[in-house]
Amino acid sequence: MVLPQIERLINWLKEVDVGRSLVGHATKREFLQMMGTTKLHGCYRLYAGKTYGRLFWLLVAISTGVIFVIVLAELTKQYKAKSVRTQVEIVYDYADGPSITICSCNPVRRDYIEELKRTTTFSDGLLMYLLHTFLRPEDFVGINAMDSFLDGERLLQDYMFTYTNFTMESFVMEASFKCEEAFVQCAFEGIMFDCCNERYSTVVLTDLGYCFQFDWNKLSKDFSLSYHFGSVHGFQVMLDYQSYNEIYLVNYTDSRIRQPFPNNFEPGFRLYVHDKDIISYISSEVLVVSPNNKLSAGLKPIKYQFLERSKGGTCRNAWPSALPHNSTYSSSACKMTCIARYFIANCGCIPLQYNIMKEGRLCSPKEVFDCISNFTEIASIVRNITYSPLCQDCAMECEVFIYFTQNSIIHNILTSLGEYMESLKQQYNPSYVKNNLATVHVFFASKKYKMYSQSTLSDLSSYLSKIGSDMGLFYGASVISLFELILVLFKTIWALASPSRATYLKKKARQEMERKLRIEEIINEYSIPDKMVGYAPQTAKRSRREADRLMSLALTPEQASTILEAETFVDSIYVPLRRNKLLSTIGGNNSKRCISIV
Repeated sequence: MVLPQIERLINWLKEVDVGRSLVGHATKREFLQMMGTTKLHGCYRLYAGKTYGRLFWLLVAISTGVIFVIVLAELTKQYKAKSVRTQVEIVYDYADGPSITICSCNPVRRDYIEELKRTTTFSDGLLMYLLHTFLRPEDFVGINAMDSFLDGERLLQDYMFTYTNFTMESFVMEASFKCEEAFVQCAFEGIMFDCCNERYSTVVLTDLGYCFQFDWNKLSKDFSLSYHFGSVHGFQVMLDYQSYNEIYLVNYTDSRIRQPFPNNFEPGFRLYVHDKDIISYISSEVLVVSPNNKLSAGLKPIKYQFLERSKGGTCRNAWPSALPHNSTYSSSACKMTCIARYFIANCGCIPLQYNIMKEGRLCSPKEVFDCISNFTEIASIVRNITYSPLCQDCAMECEVFIYFTQNSIIHNILTSLGEYMESLKQQYNPSYVKNNLATVHVFFASKKYKMYSQSTLSDLSSYLSKIGSDMGLFYGASVISLFELILVLFKTIWALASPSRATYLKKKARQEMERKLRIEEIINEYSIPDKMVGYAPQTAKRSRREADRLMSLALTPEQASTILEAETFVDSIYVPLRRNKLLSTIGGNNSKRCISIV
């Protein structure tokens, strides 16, 4: 009983040993083939090295692998974090031309009010009430003027009932200054042009009523072949404030209506130099020029290029889905539209400051006061638009120019131009010029601008490229090398798991060894003339079929010698036989043998 068990144990051990040898041979074969084709660093060192050499290269491979994993983890962390980096660049080129919005600090013309008083029942009390229209909505917060607003609203409703053509919108439009009266002369690059030409100036609604906006790009296109910079170029305008048209804010003892806060108004003109797509008085510097002064503003533009939300940034180029609009998107316009629609939904009208897009009826002062008093959320919005949760989708536009200015003001520059000014208009005497006229000069200070741009610290393409460069640095690997390694591991596991696979590989190796031996026979038979002389008759008697079979080995003698010296396999570099070259070699050797026999 014991002997059969011992025999079975011995047979099992033999089978295990045979299987181990087959697996070892298969594994060796796969790795040898990979080393003959791959460019991975260190593979041959690990295989061919002796004890200490192999240990050294194994430690090197493990160390580089650990470093590579650490670097890969850091790259992955940066990619998942979607960090944004900002870089500053000085661009030596011309910036995009701005838009220049010019407003009169006097929002209501006196001659218009005098005409209303002469032809209608318009009163001073109603005027004082309507002037509250130009106050900012936040100025209404905390005002204790309910009785005053009630009286003013009653006067307004009675007047509108009597004169049906009169509305809040018509009052703001007709009361605003007129282009022909306010603009004396305009010039661009020294060329005079019509200030009121609709191609160059457009009427826009602001918190000071209707103003005029000039397009620098259109002016440059018509009056200049190229951009220029310096104080002798740019946009120039002469303005007439018309101080006789000021509304005198006095307290009327016979009226309970209080006058509006006059701190919003100053004599002269306001100028906004801004990007063409943004709201002027929301997102730009304000410049003020008073009569009898010249304002020179040197532009120093800064361009901002923010990263879109889809790429990990915070900006956007299109209007939010909740606020569809046909105009070009800008953060300021979006916020104004958002708040305007909120006023429409809750109060039924829009204050002047937010009615830039003219999406609804203009509020009267009492309606603004009631709306802010009844809705605490609206009161918080008008106090701080930037941090309002209502308009969080109104992110910054992705590309915008901000025009900072370096200003200089010259006083009493017009007193010496008496004769010239009188030639323009008879009323432009020295006294009138001193009290009413002002000039503005806007130009680019230099041919350069600063640009702040955002980009992702690591997007998918840079992430993959960095991984590829690190793979090349540590292992000399590429994507193809990874597939080669995966294929070798798969075949090795296959050989370990399947004995039939290991047997097949050993059988294939035996066939290849026989093929190598046959190659030696070809080399000895055809490539060495001295040894081939005695076999000339035998070679001549070979059949054509046998020659074709020999030539199907598809290797020249030089290639065969390389295979015999290399520690690899034939099928890994197998190429088609160049039949003509081999036949010519055989023919040349036969002729040499014939000569030797003779």
